[in-house]
Amino acid sequence: MSRFKKMADFIFECELRVMLLLSVFFFIGMAFGAYHSCGEAAGELSDVMAGEIIPLYLKNLLMLFVTFVLGYTVIGAPLICGAVIYGGVCCGLFCGLAVNLAGLAKGTLVIALFYVFYFVNVLCLLLMSFSSLRLSLALYNVFKNNTRYVSPEVYSKPHLLKFVVFSAFTFLSCAYYVFAARKIALILL
Repeated sequence: MSRFKKMADFIFECELRVMLLLSVFFFIGMAFGAYHSCGEAAGELSDVMAGEIIPLYLKNLLMLFVTFVLGYTVIGAPLICGAVIYGGVCCGLFCGLAVNLAGLAKGTLVIALFYVFYFVNVLCLLLMSFSSLRLSLALYNVFKNNTRYVSPEVYSKPHLLKFVVFSAFTFLSCAYYVFAARKIALILL
């Protein structure tokens, strides 16, 4: 059991202040997306929730992959923050449109059904961003010949392992979105 705990601690490790900063970026994007969606309530809620599992998974996997690759670049740190903001905008657009199209009570119910999907995807994105930031900063320090930091090789292999694990979690959350939450929401509405 302790081996599983060590593995879980390793995969989900993060620094609280960095995660809080990344969360602030996400919520800024979410507020912008929700605000932007308020004026664009054209269509039905079923159109907003439309999507098959493969395109939905590929879209979320692409977001994780971009964040993963940015970790291998020297200038990845500001771009990773931009990817987190983009994830927040997508979440905010969905929440704003759900409330806009279904009303406050039903829209809140729809958002609650999809909470697990967004929570898992956001958590995966934030943890992947943390890993990418650490790797990108290690590369930057090597580029500057600053030897007081750990070399990038230490972070590279765990970074790949984390990408695989978070990709699996993203797939499971997309399956929940398509096969459970969307169908329940359409029945209730």
